[in-house]
Amino acid sequence: MARIDPRTGRPVPRTKPEVASTSTHLGISPLRILVRGATRRCPVCGRGGLFSRYFSLAKACPGCGLRFEREPGTFIGAIGMNTIVTFVSTFAVIVVGSLATLPDIPAVPLAVAAMLWAVGVAVLGLPFTKTLWLGIDLLMSPLRDDEAPGAPRVVPENAGRRRRRPRPRRPELN
Repeated sequence: MARIDPRTGRPVPRTKPEVASTSTHLGISPLRILVRGATRRCPVCGRGGLFSRYFSLAKACPGCGLRFEREPGTFIGAIGMNTIVTFVSTFAVIVVGSLATLPDIPAVPLAVAAMLWAVGVAVLGLPFTKTLWLGIDLLMSPLRDDEAPGAPRVVPENAGRRRRRPRPRRPELN
């Protein structure tokens, strides 16, 4: 049911509040944020070189100043995502290895191959899942103004302009 303006007696159109999101705040698509994260780049500015060594992620982005650990426990999601990717891919290795060697499945060589695969994916995938998780985290909880001081911002169309209040219409008397 529409709300009625008591002054005019007419229905008031409903307006949807603008939801703040990182992608609208930065002017880039959510897919671009995820691709940047998946390629070990900063999801906000796209700068690379975030790792001093393969596993040591810097505390903040050298380009935009984004602190990577936004709150304590930020990277628990990255570890969980890495674990899921490792388990699913290891299961795929076991299934493909079993189907390829039917009817005599060599259990020990297949188990060794699966374990080596699991260790390799878990170790080599961790840096990728850390920056990808940072992108997912930015999409789930919007970037605050104080988090990345050097990040490019998109200025909303109405910024700096005062909104004029519409004059109330007088009801017509017949």
